[in-house]
Amino acid sequence: IRNLPRATRGFLIAIVAIALLVYLAAFMGAHASDTSADLWRLIPKYFISAIAIAIIEEGFFRAFLLRGMEGDFGRTAALLLSSAIYSITHLIRSPAKFYVTGIHPLAGFETLGMSLAHVANPASMLPTFIGLFLLGIVLAEAFLETGTVYFAIGLHAGFVMGAKLWPRMTSAGLALPGWLGGWGSQPLISGLAAWAVAIAILLLIRPLTRPRRA
Repeated sequence: IRNLPRATRGFLIAIVAIALLVYLAAFMGAHASDTSADLWRLIPKYFISAIAIAIIEEGFFRAFLLRGMEGDFGRTAALLLSSAIYSITHLIRSPAKFYVTGIHPLAGFETLGMSLAHVANPASMLPTFIGLFLLGIVLAEAFLETGTVYFAIGLHAGFVMGAKLWPRMTSAGLALPGWLGGWGSQPLISGLAAWAVAIAILLLIRPLTRPRRA
């Protein structure tokens, strides 16, 4: 509870960053495919899933992996290595959703094979890797600067929620250029605009966290 303001501030910073990208997309002619009422109905579901994802991933990638690597390799190497692992982990995913009926004991191996084949195309994976790597560095630096996962959890939850809402808020109207909509397998994060936002937050991470440091 004592760290709730820190998590809330991280969440709001991420939401503002996503909102700037949405407004930029709207300025270029894109608009929401859903009504405002439909979007508001989705927000509670997205918010709960974003919080759950943020807690699980920050608990593992930052509190466990980054902190453990820091003791072995030092701060800079741990930050880069854990961010690379964070990025690669998010790239290992099935290229499509499907449902299995009946008994298929090899379904898991088939899904893993499709996921690895998906990663094997470096041209399409590189933009997404760069975006996720930069995001990992931002979250890692937020953890290291504050000494807790709470600010990073807030940032992470805001970015997840923004990523979920992004397709619904920008898919209608004019098709977005790659530098804004993304070039890779995952929209937004694989675009140059999202990279610039991540770098801006990274440069401001100390003044953003310092007032609330213990």
